[in-house]
Amino acid sequence: MKFNCANCGKALQHDERAYIDMPIPPRGMTEIQAYLKLNGAKIYCHDCVQIRSGQPKKA
Repeated sequence: MKFNCANCGKALQHDERAYIDMPIPPRGMTEIQAYLKLNGAKIYCHDCVQIRSGQPKKA
């Protein structure tokens, strides 16, 4: 199964860090590939995601 970043379209490679925006599956994570495909999860590459550190932004 191949994935592309939902923001920039970059093809994501195996073992590359990616971020997935999706609800937690009701049956657990064992069927994750099928769940991603069927439920339209959005996958983002590392370059397009900004992780919040919990620190307030400086003005």
